[in-house]
Amino acid sequence: MSSPDQILPHPAPQEKSGLAIASLILGLAGFLLTFFTGIPAIITGHMARARIKESGGAIGGSGMALAGLILGYLTTLLLPIIILAGLATPAILKAKKNADFVQSINHMRNLSLELHEFHSRHQSYPKDELASSLQLPEATGPRVLKQLQTPDLNLYLTVKNHAQGDWLYNPNATEERNDTLLISPIILNKAAVLTTDGSVSQLPETQLQQIIDSMPAPPIAIPSAPYGR
Repeated sequence: MSSPDQILPHPAPQEKSGLAIASLILGLAGFLLTFFTGIPAIITGHMARARIKESGGAIGGSGMALAGLILGYLTTLLLPIIILAGLATPAILKAKKNADFVQSINHMRNLSLELHEFHSRHQSYPKDELASSLQLPEATGPRVLKQLQTPDLNLYLTVKNHAQGDWLYNPNATEERNDTLLISPIILNKAAVLTTDGSVSQLPETQLQQIIDSMPAPPIAIPSAPYGR
C-alpha cells in the first residue's frame, strides 16, 4: 500500500482517433459536397467507433466519430431530396401554368357567351359610345366590359400570377368578318384568342402582334386583375 507522500504516476494522455477526426471533418464538408464526403464520413465513423471500443479506453474520440456519422448520414440523404426537389419544381410550376391557361380559356368561353348575348340585344359589342344609352357612364375604356352587367365579370377577368399582360378587347369587331374579339393574357408564351364566331384558339406570343396590327384600331387593354363592379 502506498504512503500518503508517495507520488502516483500520471495516466498517459488518451490518443484521439484519427479516423474519428476524419469522420467529423468529412461530415462537415458534406454540407457542401453532399455524398462525396458524406459516405466517407459514414465509413470512417464506423471504423473509428469500432477501434475506439477495441482499444479499451486507450483511444478517444467516440463523440467526434458519432458526430461524423450523424453528419454523414444527414448529408448523404440530403442530396437525393435536393435532386428530387430540383427536378419536381419546374414540372409542378409548368403544370400550374397549364392549369391557369386552361382556366383562362374557360373564362374566355364564358365571356364569349356574355358578349354574344350583348350583341344580340344591341347589335354591337360593348363600346364607349353605348355607355350613355346604357346609363353606365363609367363603363368606358378599360372598364368597358362592365356594360355586360354580369355579376361574374371579376371572376372571368381574373388570371393567376403566372400571366403576363392584360386582356386585349377589340370593340370594333364585326361578325361579318369573323374578327378577333378578345385576346387573353400570355401564359407559357401563348395566348387564347376569341373570334366573333365564338371559337377559341391558342396562338404563340410571337404571332399576336400580327393580329393586333390587323385590327382597325388599337385594342383596349383590360386589367387581368378584378376591378370593382
